[in-house]
Amino acid sequence: MVVVVVVALLLAAPANADEPPGVDAALEAEIEAATTSVTLGAWLAEHPSEPVERFSTRPSAPAPRWAGEHDAGRWCARTVRTGCLGDGRRWQRTAYFFDPAPPPDLALPAGASEALIRTCLLGLVWIETTPRARTALSNAAQALLGEGRAPPRDGVGGFGAASWRDVAEWRGPEGRYHVFLGTDPGHPPRLGARGFLRIATPVWDQWAFWNLEISGGLRAGARATMQRGRDRLRRTLGALAGSVRALSGMDADAREAMLAHLAERADGDGSRQARDLEQIEAFARATRRLPPAERVDALLVADRVAGAVGLIYPAPREGRSFYSHVYLLEALRIAPAGAAKDRAFVRQMELGFDMTDGYCSAGPEVFEKVIATGEPLVSRTEEQEIRIATHLFLGDAYTTIVALAEGEVPPEFADARKYARRAPAAREKAVEHLRAAIALESESERAREAWNTAWRLLAGLPPTRARFFCFWD
Repeated sequence: MVVVVVVALLLAAPANADEPPGVDAALEAEIEAATTSVTLGAWLAEHPSEPVERFSTRPSAPAPRWAGEHDAGRWCARTVRTGCLGDGRRWQRTAYFFDPAPPPDLALPAGASEALIRTCLLGLVWIETTPRARTALSNAAQALLGEGRAPPRDGVGGFGAASWRDVAEWRGPEGRYHVFLGTDPGHPPRLGARGFLRIATPVWDQWAFWNLEISGGLRAGARATMQRGRDRLRRTLGALAGSVRALSGMDADAREAMLAHLAERADGDGSRQARDLEQIEAFARATRRLPPAERVDALLVADRVAGAVGLIYPAPREGRSFYSHVYLLEALRIAPAGAAKDRAFVRQMELGFDMTDGYCSAGPEVFEKVIATGEPLVSRTEEQEIRIATHLFLGDAYTTIVALAEGEVPPEFADARKYARRAPAAREKAVEHLRAAIALESESERAREAWNTAWRLLAGLPPTRARFFCFWD
């Protein structure tokens, strides 16, 4: 397991002779305890007097003084402890715990319980103190880790890291930890200067906004982020290639040309917009020879390919550039009643009924349209793929109501009070649909994402997103 440790020391004041000498045992114990991803339950067994704060997106939620600078992401729970050095100067430790990983079989807890947060895993610890107490943090870190070295210029990552100065670095054997020691004048200034120690594990790294620490700095993190995007596109295009092959009635030349283009795009070869448009348009023209139901499926493939490669078509207008889903609209126009029409409805729900790729053409509360379309659809369809997808979209639609009630969307776009009365029932309906989807498909990436969403709902936590509420600023 990789562990990242960051120590920053502030130069706001010169070192004083009265700084406590040696190693503070309490600080050293805090650092040592933070390097293992224990559960919240195990942590509380060792720290029984610490109060637990659950994650909240509500504006009124309390927070430690520097919590806005902790770059903690969507955590599960945290505990805060304060202590004193030998000369009376205080330090504050905040331990963040994050959602557990899904089990191999994606089995969800039997019922809702706020006690589920005791299974959350330690992922991030901050220890903060005043600038004058920096030597105590430095001594405690060096007692455990030895002498550090200067990092590469691009080797410091994380929120606010641009203001750190005089940075030293440690890397543990086999990448088990990564340590930065430096200075920070205070970010933002209203919080004042601070000395701080940050210890992070991969449990946090997968939830963090920046995702740079484990990967080893800004450039390495940026490269890793870009590579994840390429890998995701490659998987998407591979799945679409499978859909193209399944179109047995399609003209063989058009099918093979599309497969070749998808292979080029998956390898990063080929030009972008002009070549994409040429291939997709040729493929769409070839669908005209198909019976209506088969043509619908082929047009839906064309629509997904256009969305995956970022096609802008028709031409940009009104200063906005987007793909207007012309192939989906044609599929909806010609689709006969039955499974083909239902598959087109599934694609509509997937997009949140937005034909402008994020410009909210269907309005803000698209969860209402997803529910109105999805509930009757999931009741009548017999196709498993339609049932799985519709259960997932309905789960996300009801989850959106909970997220809105919890204040996930900024108040200038949505009033949380409007959704508060609907939230308890929506939480139950969301879990119901996500359970149903996982029962039908338990080995896919989307099923694991559904497990994560359902687990937070069962634990009484706010969701991490409001998928089917659209706002554009």
